[in-house]
Amino acid sequence: MERIGWFTTGIDEPCPALEQQVFVRERVDAPEGLEIVAATPNLGLHPGLRRMTASTRLDIPTWWRALVTSPPYDSAGPTVTILRPRDTTPVDPAEQLVAAGVAAPEMTARAASLEWRFPPNTPPTTLVEFSVGALNARGGPGLTGEWQWTVRAKGLVPR
Repeated sequence: MERIGWFTTGIDEPCPALEQQVFVRERVDAPEGLEIVAATPNLGLHPGLRRMTASTRLDIPTWWRALVTSPPYDSAGPTVTILRPRDTTPVDPAEQLVAAGVAAPEMTARAASLEWRFPPNTPPTTLVEFSVGALNARGGPGLTGEWQWTVRAKGLVPR
């Protein structure tokens, strides 16, 4: 299964990637999580070349993005973290998210992010839809109208 993909409204690629690559307990090299960020324009590149250039994007820390991580232990639930762009002043986006109808249990505000813990066994579709809803409340997918999802290895989430 691919580790990078794109979608506009259909979430039929990032959900299986989240379930099959991130929420796997048996893997020693389990990834840190599934990142969702606004996509760059498709320049008509071959899909393999587009995936390769997408994995090394340098602009990702300058966008609002979501990171869905697996629970640290079996009785805990997954976490969705909304990361604010680097080098921006801390703004509390919680009010904007609530106004947009995006809410979930147990929100924690940090200096560079907002974090939500979901109940155990929350379906991947709920997590991806929540992530996209939160990012839409913060400005949406930009000019392309497309989202990029990436399965990030531990320690390789751009900060």
